[in-house]
Amino acid sequence: MSLLQPKQIFKILGAAIKITGASVSSGNSSIDVSTAITNACAVAGDNGASVALVNSSGAGEAGVVVASPSNRIDIWDSTTKQKIGATGEAELYGRLTYSSSVYTLSFYYLDNSGDEQPFIFSANQTIDFDFIYRFTFEQLPTDALVAMLTKNIYQDPRGSGATAQEEILTVTALNTITSLSNTPVNVNTVKLFINGKMEHCLGTSPSFQITGGANITWKADNALYSLATTDEVIASYFI
Repeated sequence: MSLLQPKQIFKILGAAIKITGASVSSGNSSIDVSTAITNACAVAGDNGASVALVNSSGAGEAGVVVASPSNRIDIWDSTTKQKIGATGEAELYGRLTYSSSVYTLSFYYLDNSGDEQPFIFSANQTIDFDFIYRFTFEQLPTDALVAMLTKNIYQDPRGSGATAQEEILTVTALNTITSLSNTPVNVNTVKLFINGKMEHCLGTSPSFQITGGANITWKADNALYSLATTDEVIASYFI
């Protein structure tokens, strides 16, 4: 009995292809990722074979997905492997588009109304991201679907080697707190519990800021209250 070969089966399957170490400069809301996409496609197929650098026009055609809604891109901090916060607790994500031979990754977040808003990086950042490629059945890597699961373990802050840290800090004078004992892997993970009330450093009006890696500056106007030497402060973060 002869068996069908993968090339004889017509089925298009979408899978994520990872790009690591992409640079974003301060003030940018998008970056050119053409070279990264080209290099990734050169080895993205089964057993490291190349796949065509073409754009998929729909679910029945192989290629890079550049049309909404499936062109949504997951983004991580390349160093900490954590998702990046955009504003408040909103998660940063991207959309991949194509125009005039250029692949562009644009950055967005959802506001409180659930509307998509552009995001501008306020500092230089190195990111990892996934884009979607629709493979033919013959091209699909053997472990493509497994990789979609295991990446979530890799991205977990504990799984990538980070350790949870909690410590008691001292208010030495009005609105003055001692520094953290260790440098956090990501300052966005730092939370302060003031007499049991949680405060964070995210958003445009944070209750505090982390400078110099571990120094804490309390923002009484943003928090709407001052710190006294009698207040209890507990810091929680990852190192």
